Amino acid sequence: MKPLKPTAMLRLQNEAIEAYRHVAATDEFKEIERLRSRARHNEASALRHARNEGRNEGRIEGRNEGRLEGMSEGEQKGKINVVRNALREKMPIEIIARLTGLSVPEVEQLANEFQCV
Repeated sequence: MKPLKPTAMLRLQNEAIEAYRHVAATDEFKEIERLRSRARHNEASALRHARNEGRNEGRIEGRNEGRLEGMSEGEQKGKINVVRNALREKMPIEIIARLTGLSVPEVEQLANEFQCV
């Protein structure tokens, strides 16, 4: 194929630009572009919404796990305080274990830590 002269190339470019302008000016083209734009916007909105929902779910899950962990720690500290007080009152280790739900070895370990036995 023979290369085009610069004037012929410029003429072809101008014809292509005019053809595009003619097509772009039609109502059908404008409607298609409007729908594409709206689809891109809707997709971006859906992704943003999904990301925010995921963050919110993660925050809620994290808070719930933190609460459960805190409650468990508090419960354990409460049992330790009961053991300490019961040992000070010279209660038998077997009864302390039964009242707190701890095992006898756990109560004995705490007694050794508190140096109450």
